[in-house]
Amino acid sequence: MRKSLAAFLFVLSTLAFAAPAKPPCLVSMNVPKYPPLARTARVQGTVIVKIVINEKGEVTSVTEVSGHPLLKEAAISNAKTWYFEPSAENKEIVATYKYILDEGDSDRPAPISR
Repeated sequence: MRKSLAAFLFVLSTLAFAAPAKPPCLVSMNVPKYPPLARTARVQGTVIVKIVINEKGEVTSVTEVSGHPLLKEAAISNAKTWYFEPSAENKEIVATYKYILDEGDSDRPAPISR
C-alpha cells in the first residue's frame, strides 16, 4: 500500500509599514498536516493567509487570502499555533503554504525550503 507524503512550503513576508521595520522572527511552529479529505481527493495547491501578531509574539488572528477550500482550514489552524519573537509593535505578515502530494511513507508534510 502506497502512502502520500505531503510537502509544504511556507514563505513569510512583512506587509508595508509607515517606517522600515524588522520582519518578525519565527520562534516556533508546528508542521501542518495534510487534510485527509484533500489527500484522498488528490488535491494540491497553495494557500495564502494573513497573520496578525501582537507585541508578545502571539498570533492574534489569521485570515485566509486565497487557496483551495479543502486546504484552507488546515493552513489557518496551523498558522494559529505559531509563535514569534516579541516586538515593540503589532505586525502583519503573509504566509504561503504549498501542499504537494508525493510518494512516500509518512502522513506528515515535509518542509521543502524557506
